[in-house]
Amino acid sequence: MRLKKLDQYNPSFLPFEKLKAYGIGAVRGPRRMPHSLICELERNRYEQ
Repeated sequence: MRLKKLDQYNPSFLPFEKLKAYGIGAVRGPRRMPHSLICELERNRYEQ
């Protein structure tokens, strides 16, 4: 499977501690994201 990076965020936007608050314990691959995190990313996309 080939993946294409769509966006790149500033590392300070979502530090690992904030990802933990969304229920993400490890960043290993593009499997699933909580709906609340998807909403946060979408909100940030339209604010830029």
